Amino acid sequence: MSSFDSGLNCIVTAFTVDWYERLLEPAQSDKQYLKLAQTLTFVLGAAITVLAIIIYRTGRQTIIDTSNIYLGFFGGALLGIFLLGALTRRAKSLPTVLGAIISVAVVVCLDFVNKTEDGGYWIHPYMYCIISCTMTILIGYLGSLLGPELPFEKVRDYTMARKPG
Repeated sequence: MSSFDSGLNCIVTAFTVDWYERLLEPAQSDKQYLKLAQTLTFVLGAAITVLAIIIYRTGRQTIIDTSNIYLGFFGGALLGIFLLGALTRRAKSLPTVLGAIISVAVVVCLDFVNKTEDGGYWIHPYMYCIISCTMTILIGYLGSLLGPELPFEKVRDYTMARKPG
């Protein structure tokens, strides 16, 4: 329960303070922000509870096993986006995001067809993260090769890649 309420508090606080208060409705009172946070906590708590029931009914062994598998869907794409941006100077936003979307879609489809007749897997679900990350990097990088390279001065502060020459 402590992990559950800590995560829920982080999500609600980040949304309320970082997005809602700063970007969407900056002129509200603290009472209104608190009411929003309480409402979000209730709605997200109910959604997470329903999700936990659905996961239980899927027959997975543990919540850790399930979270590792399903976090691999999106975690791999996020890792791929980070690595592509941090390690290359070619990364452009549209190809990188398209690579992430395609990789998540492929891994989700893979999850549907990945079971063998004896209840095992063709590819272990823990590999979803690696597959998604690799696809995001490849698609994002290859797509970023189309068109001109970004000027080094524009990406200098955001990448670990060195200036050529």
